[in-house]
Amino acid sequence: MKRAHKILLGAGCIAVIAAIILLVILLPGGGNTDPIGASPAPNLGNTAQTPDNLNDQTPDNGSMDPDATETPIIRLDMSVQRPIRNQNATRVPSVGSIASCDDFIIGIRSDGKVFIAGYTLGNAMGVVNQTEVVKAVTNGTSTLALCGDGSVYIYGTLSGLQSELSDLSGVCDIALGDDFAVCLLKDGNLAGVGDLNGELGEFSDIVAITAYGENMLSIAADGSVKAYGDSALKTAVADWSDAVQVELCDTHAVMLKSDGSVKAVLLSGASDEGQLDLNEFTDVARVYVKDGLTVAVSAATGALMTSPEIPELGEIRAAEQVCFAKDAYFVLHTDGGISIIGEAEDRMKNCTNWQLKCYVEDNYYMGFLPGTSAKNAALQISSSLGVKSVYFKRPEGARMVMVSDDECIATGMTVFLNGKESGYVVIKGDIDGDGLITEKDADMIIMQGDRSEVQQLACRFNGYSDVAAESFIRNAAAGKLFISQFPQNGEQVDMWDKFIGARAINSDVLGYISIDNTIIDYPILWDANFFYNDHDINKNSTGNPGAGSIYTYYSIPGRNTTITGHNMRTAKTMFHALHTIQDNKEALISPENRIIKLILWGEYSEWEIFALYETPHEEPVTTITYNTKLLTADDEMGLRSWIMTQLDRSEVDTGIVPGAADRFVTLVTCGDEYGYDTAQSRLYIFLRRIA
Repeated sequence: MKRAHKILLGAGCIAVIAAIILLVILLPGGGNTDPIGASPAPNLGNTAQTPDNLNDQTPDNGSMDPDATETPIIRLDMSVQRPIRNQNATRVPSVGSIASCDDFIIGIRSDGKVFIAGYTLGNAMGVVNQTEVVKAVTNGTSTLALCGDGSVYIYGTLSGLQSELSDLSGVCDIALGDDFAVCLLKDGNLAGVGDLNGELGEFSDIVAITAYGENMLSIAADGSVKAYGDSALKTAVADWSDAVQVELCDTHAVMLKSDGSVKAVLLSGASDEGQLDLNEFTDVARVYVKDGLTVAVSAATGALMTSPEIPELGEIRAAEQVCFAKDAYFVLHTDGGISIIGEAEDRMKNCTNWQLKCYVEDNYYMGFLPGTSAKNAALQISSSLGVKSVYFKRPEGARMVMVSDDECIATGMTVFLNGKESGYVVIKGDIDGDGLITEKDADMIIMQGDRSEVQQLACRFNGYSDVAAESFIRNAAAGKLFISQFPQNGEQVDMWDKFIGARAINSDVLGYISIDNTIIDYPILWDANFFYNDHDINKNSTGNPGAGSIYTYYSIPGRNTTITGHNMRTAKTMFHALHTIQDNKEALISPENRIIKLILWGEYSEWEIFALYETPHEEPVTTITYNTKLLTADDEMGLRSWIMTQLDRSEVDTGIVPGAADRFVTLVTCGDEYGYDTAQSRLYIFLRRIA
């Protein structure tokens, strides 16, 4: 197949794609004995392994660095659809969106995954662990997330409202103020939680909401607008009509009408700032505001119009959504990429590596998760490309048959746009064309015979191709690894290259760990019976004690993943450098110093240190079992107790208090009081996922 050019799906931002996330099936393993002294237990792939001598000896493992290439992106369509009032619509995952505050930006990808760049306050970053997200809004210290099934979750300083939000269902829109959250229900009524000074019972037949500070605006099915909060605001918007979008900030409120015109009103105490003369804003598809500024998106070209004028923004084309930071503007383009205008914090710049929408590579439609229904895939393509009719056909003998709405799309299905054949569906890892990733797909890779071009493309992901993808697909089918339907890019590429190179040597490689300003830059392995406690990536014995490898205690994802390695005091390799982090623990008070990058279970992610401590040699053996357990979501009390135990023992106060919704990694190596075989001196470093 010739090198492909990527043409990204165009402008839709209301359309949908169903999200069915990870396959989680346990991988069986062999027996296991605990060399620390705890009772032996069978190792079924989800039972902790606990090595003894994580001490010093020999040099570390090397890592491979093969080349990786990315295909260029070409935009297909720059038009942007204007919102449509659609009461009681069933909410399903979006085609990509962004939200931001001063210090961080949130990206919602079309498969419901959440990405964050920057530094959040009040643990609002917990949303990164949520799946099937449709929309997220943030006030800086809290983040509110709406999922495709109508459930709502809140993270950060307002997380205490979760118990009330958990009682809600059928939510189709959300809004977040300083001290309250409001949910729009499918029946058109509103449900509010938090510090609300009045009742919301007077709001009915509502189709959209937004909030800022102490105020909220709503749009009714007839296009009328009603405000909550400031009495002057209520009066100012009382005559607004035919609205399809409303936005709020400290200085003013803005309404977008169905004819593409824009109207604004000032809030109490605000100066004009040029916001009351927006007559030149015509054919607008979206409108966004921050203090003293209105930004509109052209429906025809995706060009940005601003009041007052900001020349740098005026040069933008193919924009779909805009959000704001302290000194920067973030633009989501119709192709799912993001650009930054102005000066953003360094970590916020990571968002330019995101790709938030499905895409077309040559005539292959990609970016759909396994199990995506034909109905939802068609809706997304229809809205994104501006076509009226989208449907799929699959071969059945000598003829082509229509794919029903409820049937999942699969590799090899033909896409029809307005009745004309347009291309083919490709789901990475789905070789046999059933829309799922199973052992049968791996079996097809090793079978003799030619594969079609579409099957070959399904074999190519994260740098793999054809036979090299077999073990990855088997691990994905077993729930050990995740096959991304999107290409890797940006700062992830270097780690992915190393990860792929390591897996080419040994399919037991499950991940990769890299810690800035240390020598730690290693593949992560797993096998039963502590095999990699004293074996390298080539499965050669390193002696006992010896360097071994960096490896996990478990072979499957869990709420807490334990990664261990020897403390090589003499060679200063493997996990010895964790002691360097301990020696400089006061630096962890600064967010930029506590970031650790991982590839784990087939996904790139970033984590931050929230606690660390070293146990003495006489520590009870039960401590390591407790600290390294998987943790389960159904034991919230036990999970919170585990978190508080680590915070109470920590040698440094990072100011971070993780929540029960967070995911964790425990790094463990031998302490420096390791004087004899049964000593329990260990250094523990506890991480929570942030991006």
